[in-house]
Amino acid sequence: TPTPTPTTVSVARSVSAESVTPNDQFTITTTVNNVSGSLSLHSTYSPQVGSATIQSVTVSDAEVSPLIDTARATGSLVTLTNVGSESTVTVTETVTVGDNPGVTHRITGTLDVATKDSGGGGDGGGDGRTLKIDTKSVTVTPLEGAAGEFDADGDGEIDIGELSQAAAAFIDGDLSIGEISQIAAEFIN
Repeated sequence: TPTPTPTTVSVARSVSAESVTPNDQFTITTTVNNVSGSLSLHSTYSPQVGSATIQSVTVSDAEVSPLIDTARATGSLVTLTNVGSESTVTVTETVTVGDNPGVTHRITGTLDVATKDSGGGGDGGGDGRTLKIDTKSVTVTPLEGAAGEFDADGDGEIDIGELSQAAAAFIDGDLSIGEISQIAAEFIN
């Protein structure tokens, strides 16, 4: 039986932001290059986040339906089988953080890869290996600038009472138009 030519599978992960405000979202994009056969991508969020969803899974830029795609507040799992030869797989997750500022979420993970067997079945019956994915961190920060100064309860949000106090400060000449605009924008969000 001929031995398949080994390819070098690589995995890279990025996050859309390294810091977010409470209850905000960020995106995790994981790209696996030169994969053939099957794979399982495991992610862990520590501490747990508010919520998470698998936004999309593509194989060589074509959207696919994985065998398994699940995301929870503690992590996610995506499993694909019968991936074509030396394909690029991209998994995009949307994560919503909780309402506690000062928390740093660590995103860790592993990639389990099973190459196509020499018969070309693509069932993962060939050689397998596990790759560790580089850890990414996202910190939940309280509001910054003028909005942070008027966030009296430190919850990372501007409520109607805080907006009223900022409006009074603006009328008294203690805030610029740019500062009151930032505070109003945080209230709307």
